[in-house]
Amino acid sequence: MSDAGLQEEAQFFREHVLEWSKDKERYQKWALVKGRRLIGVFDGFNEAVAKGFELFGLDLFLVSEIDPDMTTVTTTESMLAGFLSDS
Repeated sequence: MSDAGLQEEAQFFREHVLEWSKDKERYQKWALVKGRRLIGVFDGFNEAVAKGFELFGLDLFLVSEIDPDMTTVTTTESMLAGFLSDS
């Protein structure tokens, strides 16, 4: 797997994060993105990741905090790498 496969998701997130962050119900919550679609907004990172794995298995998906000042997005590949290095 390669994060290059998430360019579409990352671009979609960057295009909408400012808009989403203006909504106080979404600001600083966690977005789950697949393709050019916001799948859901979650209170916590773990909740968003769990839903991503439930819906998409090991397919690539993006989870990131809805905050326009954040520069890091979390990808399926980086989540799995972190999990495997902790094992």
